[in-house]
Amino acid sequence: MDRIVTSRPIGAATFQVVTRSGHTVVVTAGAQSAEDPGPAPMELLLTSLATCAAATIESILAKMRLDVSDMAVAVDAVRANTTPRVWTEIVLRYHMRSEAPIDRLERAIALTERTCSVSVMLSTASSLTEELYVVAEVDEASTVDLRHRLLRAGMPRSSVVMSGADEATWFGVIHDGTVKGTAGLFLEDSPDGDSRHRIRAMATAESIRGSGLGRMLIDAVCDRVRLVGGSSVWASARTPAAGFYAKVGFEIVSDEYVVESIGPHVRMRRTL
Repeated sequence: MDRIVTSRPIGAATFQVVTRSGHTVVVTAGAQSAEDPGPAPMELLLTSLATCAAATIESILAKMRLDVSDMAVAVDAVRANTTPRVWTEIVLRYHMRSEAPIDRLERAIALTERTCSVSVMLSTASSLTEELYVVAEVDEASTVDLRHRLLRAGMPRSSVVMSGADEATWFGVIHDGTVKGTAGLFLEDSPDGDSRHRIRAMATAESIRGSGLGRMLIDAVCDRVRLVGGSSVWASARTPAAGFYAKVGFEIVSDEYVVESIGPHVRMRRTL
């Protein structure tokens, strides 16, 4: 039997772990925040799962010749309240930006489930499931329900009708056949003439907020603008959403203004 790791105490509930491959990791039992010296052991268990699953599916996607331009593997989990506090429910969330057929991507996930060693091991002790979220180009009609619910709540369904929507390029986050997030790319000059590509009707369902899928949507739009020779993209952003746009590379380029029946906005631009 090989010795894989050696753990030595270096502080209160904190240990220096040296692996067989020569890497050193600081681990803190019961770590709760970034202020702790290192992650907790149970966090590292899920870290291993996410890494193993990502590496495995990356290899499988290449073998299946499926083009995925961006990917992330997230892990959601529920832990038991009593000792031993094991992970009782684990969900592997695969986030992919791809135009590949969804059934082929699902096939890659099924193969990963059977060949990722950490996944196979944990599935014997916990309920482990997989979910797929794909960022891809979609038709405008598939975005109407989400846009109406999130952007025009309490208003007639007809309020989601937008001039130029039929000619716009729409991107969505697809999960279980339903659009959970959307953004439209319109050919429309900004008021100050510094950009002719506009993002409109950006919306994400509550269930995917904070997951990184919103950023993946914006990146898909920006890559399309680059593809057609554009050098910037702009948006009329609701003021509460300005923080999100700033995190994905936009800057505010106007004073606040009010859009009738909707509320305060600012104009924002991202240089590509």
